[in-house]
Amino acid sequence: MLRAALLVAGCLLLARCHVYDEKVSAGKGSSSAVRAEADSGRAPLIDEPATSTPASDEGPVPDGPASRAPRSDDDAGSAEPPSRSSVPRCGDGEVNGAEKCDPGIPDGQQGACPRACPSLEACVPRVLNGSGCQAECVLREVSCQGGDQCCPGKCTKENDSDCSAKCGDGLVQESQGETCEPEGDTPCLRSAAQCDDGDPCTQDSLMGSPANCNTRCAHLASRDAKAGDGCCPEGASANNDNDCKPRCGNNVREAGEACDGGPGCEPDCKQATASDLQRCTESAKNDCERCACVNCTGTEVACRMGPQAESNTLCGGVIGCMHENECVGNPLASCYCGTTLICGLPYGACKMQVEAAGKSTDFEDLYDTMSDRNTPLGRAASADLCRITRCLSECR
Repeated sequence: MLRAALLVAGCLLLARCHVYDEKVSAGKGSSSAVRAEADSGRAPLIDEPATSTPASDEGPVPDGPASRAPRSDDDAGSAEPPSRSSVPRCGDGEVNGAEKCDPGIPDGQQGACPRACPSLEACVPRVLNGSGCQAECVLREVSCQGGDQCCPGKCTKENDSDCSAKCGDGLVQESQGETCEPEGDTPCLRSAAQCDDGDPCTQDSLMGSPANCNTRCAHLASRDAKAGDGCCPEGASANNDNDCKPRCGNNVREAGEACDGGPGCEPDCKQATASDLQRCTESAKNDCERCACVNCTGTEVACRMGPQAESNTLCGGVIGCMHENECVGNPLASCYCGTTLICGLPYGACKMQVEAAGKSTDFEDLYDTMSDRNTPLGRAASADLCRITRCLSECR
């Protein structure tokens, strides 16, 4: 019984959050987009902006969503990414060669050209540099002036009122912007090597100066696709960075994948046959089934259109009931057990369909059966998983 409770509790917690951090900038004089992450207290003081090398232009360009379409059975087995022109064109919606961005990519997406460059923090101002496919945000040098909550390492309390007047007294005055003291229990950092966080995807910099009692580390996240640096940054793929491994689900067709996203592409990046896609689509009765046929062809066909009529009826009954009662997520969660965390007396809206497809009334037996994709209940679970991953809005 305890095992059953834990299993259902886990099934009920299926929500996930995806956060995209748009606070990125490029290092001064480079094309690297970065994100400043302060270790403590006050805004970082950029004295030695990190530099980087341009993104590698080696390897094929990722396959764009607009170029994908259902293919014939003869085409489905190909695992090599389609070739692209070797001559980059600014505005073609892809970042190629020496391009830093492309205006053809919608705002907010990886590779889109920046239109404005807001400051990351008080001591990390940025400015837009270049135009077209060479537009980038670069760090701007901070001057010595009072009232901007910034004390660069080259400044002193004589020419910048934001610098501490009590530096050197052995006490860390946080209200004065101090993070350390040259002598005392909180000594100042003195080299960038002390800021190494061991992450190949960050550029580690020492900010401030011991003379102003405000040294601190900043870890700038690299977003350049650069081969051989041990880092696979966000937005990169195995096609443009050999530090990345092919990953099904990133909407980029890589080696070993027949597809990645688009009509007829399965969750395991195998291309459904054109005949299965057509047969499934023609049988669809609602928006949920139509979306699932396009995005989850294999699991839909296996569930509702297999060689055994009884199995098709049982599997279709489970996912149909889940759709009608808006309890998508897992056949054995609220659809079967109801809202209780202990499934001793199940009363979910699809109790009858689940037990029929699993050929049991015992929760643990049903759980084991659900893991077997050769059973109607197992195929229903697989079809539902694809539906909530790719067609959640249409299937709830």
